Amino acid sequence: MIEIPEHIKVLIEKHLSGGESPEDKAILQEWRNLHPDHEEEFVQLMHLWHASGAVLARPEFDTSRAWHAMERRLSQREKRTGLFIRMPLPVRVAIAVIAIGVVVIGAVVLAGGRIFPGRASVTAGWQSVVAGRENRKIALPDGSTVSLRKGATLQYPAVFDGAERRVMLTGDAFFDIYPAKDRPFRIGTARSVIEVLGTSFLVRSSPSSDRVIVRTGRVLVTDKEESGRSCILSEKQQVVLSEKGLEQRPATAGNYLSWQTGDLTFEGTPLNQVVEDLSDYYGVEVRLADALIPKAGVYKITARFSRQPLEQPLEEISALTGLRYQRNGDTIIIYQP
Repeated sequence: MIEIPEHIKVLIEKHLSGGESPEDKAILQEWRNLHPDHEEEFVQLMHLWHASGAVLARPEFDTSRAWHAMERRLSQREKRTGLFIRMPLPVRVAIAVIAIGVVVIGAVVLAGGRIFPGRASVTAGWQSVVAGRENRKIALPDGSTVSLRKGATLQYPAVFDGAERRVMLTGDAFFDIYPAKDRPFRIGTARSVIEVLGTSFLVRSSPSSDRVIVRTGRVLVTDKEESGRSCILSEKQQVVLSEKGLEQRPATAGNYLSWQTGDLTFEGTPLNQVVEDLSDYYGVEVRLADALIPKAGVYKITARFSRQPLEQPLEEISALTGLRYQRNGDTIIIYQP
């Protein structure tokens, strides 16, 4: 099965329900044109949609949870039987549509209680914002602001009219929350519920983990699967929630907002951290050769880059350290000659 990006899943759902904008349509068409398999998968899904009715078009449809659950189920089936990947494309898509339909039935009833414990239903009038090819900044109804990274999706109500302010996130976003002590702000992701009273912080939500980095204020992070597993973060602290559990540690100065500012700054930064920041900023895999990993702490990088192509920081690292780099497919490997 083709791995469909989260923001494309949202655009497909909008297309199916007739709610896409011209910009949404252009982004979806661009994805379809990238590879023949993309177009084939899309066409097959359209055929099955028209054959199976409009169950997926309900406004309560929680896109992120439905696709995530569908992929998890299909992935488990592949691991157990090895048969799914050998099925013809139309059969695979048919199973996918059925899987989504099953999720939709439960999503309407469970979305509020599972994503935000204590709620029985999802509030009507929610809207979805997708940062397609560029970062986007959004003003929420309460005066809070959210900066979405490319590919991220934020769902929120037109009005925060309850005892709490609730949104749902897929991808990376930086939140600057308007303080309201009597109305907590909660963010739901696939893995966690993040609660704040008034603060600024970064959330990185991916299928494998959630990372929360606090810039100011305090944040409560709770594992949705195990509500007893939680932690409180203060300024300059971070936590990573994955299948291994909660890992809390200090937040280094780092470049965790470089996608928003466009700047990469290194001040005596160890090479292994530099490589991690480059990978995140440029969206490619940059790594150290195996033989270089034990020596990575010896190399400290001091440099600043602002929206330069990847080759420029790589060349400067080579000049500063005497190391070299090479491309191996889609991966860039830094090595010692």
